[in-house]
Amino acid sequence: MGETVISYKFDNIRSKTLSRPDLPVVPRAVNIHITNACNLRCCFCWDHSPLVIPRDKKRRSLPLLVIKKVIADCARMGVKKICLEGGEVMLYRSIKDLCVLIKNSGLKLEVYSNCTFAPSQLSTFIHVDKVRVNLSAATVLSYQRIHGIQDDRCFPRVLKNLYRLTRLRNRLGRPEIQLIFIINEYNFS
Repeated sequence: MGETVISYKFDNIRSKTLSRPDLPVVPRAVNIHITNACNLRCCFCWDHSPLVIPRDKKRRSLPLLVIKKVIADCARMGVKKICLEGGEVMLYRSIKDLCVLIKNSGLKLEVYSNCTFAPSQLSTFIHVDKVRVNLSAATVLSYQRIHGIQDDRCFPRVLKNLYRLTRLRNRLGRPEIQLIFIINEYNFS
């Protein structure tokens, strides 16, 4: 996939904030949607749900150079936290480099993940302060219905990865782990 050149400009309020410290109009956190790539088809997803009217389903990711510029601008403006979201952030090609960059910029880092990552990617979470995991299920069957996947091994893999993240947190003091449950017709009972 060829990288698209995107020009990045501050809006008027933020540019005035940079030149006038008496105007503290800076967000505490910035969410960056780094990719729409995902390995699940969750029923509640705005992009991949089977309930969404089909449209262009091309995988898209923000170019790393654009994200680097945004992160540098955020650090300079006084933003405290970057939240990476997607699709599935662990499918972003340069996710580990991006996490290191954010932490080296002095920013807190939060990621949203479905926690289906390969065990070899666990080391990426060393740099993460908080990971939000949308579980929304308590059994293999409910997981399959909600997340649109028929693989019986997926839910146990997610649970094993949560256990790995917990061990990492116990050893390093991070990442904080937040489980998200979206209540819907498949899991309300």
